[in-house]
Amino acid sequence: MKKLLGAFLLTALLVAPLAGSARAGNTEKHDISELTCDEFIDIVKSAANDKEAQQVVSIIYYWLEGYVAAKTKDTKITFGQKYEDHVKREAEGYVFMCSSEKKTPLLDMVNEILKK
Repeated sequence: MKKLLGAFLLTALLVAPLAGSARAGNTEKHDISELTCDEFIDIVKSAANDKEAQQVVSIIYYWLEGYVAAKTKDTKITFGQKYEDHVKREAEGYVFMCSSEKKTPLLDMVNEILKK
C-alpha cells in the first residue's frame, strides 16, 4: 500500500507543475523526436541552477522511460530513491550517451541503444 501511495504522490509531483502552466496559458507541445542530443545536454546543464529546466528534464526523462518501457515491455518501476537524485543520475546517463553524437536526435540515440 505504501508503494502504491508513493506512485500516486510521484505522479502528483510530476503533474502539478504542468497543471499550473496549463492554467496560466503557458502550455507548449514539443515533438520529442525533434529534440537533439545537444539541446537535451543544454537543458540538463541549465537544470543545475534553474527550477524550470529541472522540471523539463524530469518531464523528458519520464517520457523517455515510458517510451523505453513500452518498447521493451518492462512494466517495473523503482521506488525508494530520492526523486531529484534519481532523475539527475538517469539524465546524466542520457547526456553521456549523447556526448559523442550531439546533432543526433535524442530519440534516435535511444532507439539505437534499444537495438543492442
